Amino acid sequence: MLSLRRRNDKLSGCAKLRSASGYEELNFKTISAMKCPFCGFANDKVVDSRESKEAESIRRRRECLKCSKRFTTYERIDEIPYMVVKKDGRREKFDRQKVLNGLLRGVSR
Repeated sequence: MLSLRRRNDKLSGCAKLRSASGYEELNFKTISAMKCPFCGFANDKVVDSRESKEAESIRRRRECLKCSKRFTTYERIDEIPYMVVKKDGRREKFDRQKVLNGLLRGVSR
């Protein structure tokens, strides 16, 4: 699920992604608003919205409120991997399996 807020021709919001462990919420920074490729106007309305089969992207049919022409946009969310900072300052990608293995090892003692 993708939720966007429009303020002063800028978009910001958060996305909820479905993963094996449940839903993950990602916040993203403010980005510029979608502009019509024909006239450059910043306001449009979404006519149709569909997810791809793999749910990796969203296809939206938009209609410009100024020139009334329609265009298609494909939206996808870039995931930023979580990083773990080790005691010696190294950084490595978060590995859920390592945390689970550590918990199981601690509980079995």
